[in-house]
Amino acid sequence: MAKVKNALADILNCEICNGSGISNGWVSPDGDYDFEWCECNPHNLIPEFEE
Repeated sequence: MAKVKNALADILNCEICNGSGISNGWVSPDGDYDFEWCECNPHNLIPEFEE
């Protein structure tokens, strides 16, 4: 469990993606959306935010 907490902390504290885990996103002229995972997120985790 500690490994998951550390991985999420790395993502949430990343200055490159501002805690989203995604570094780049774009839309093609056809309307297709795609993105690249940030280097802080090698396991492609999707952090959920609680307010």
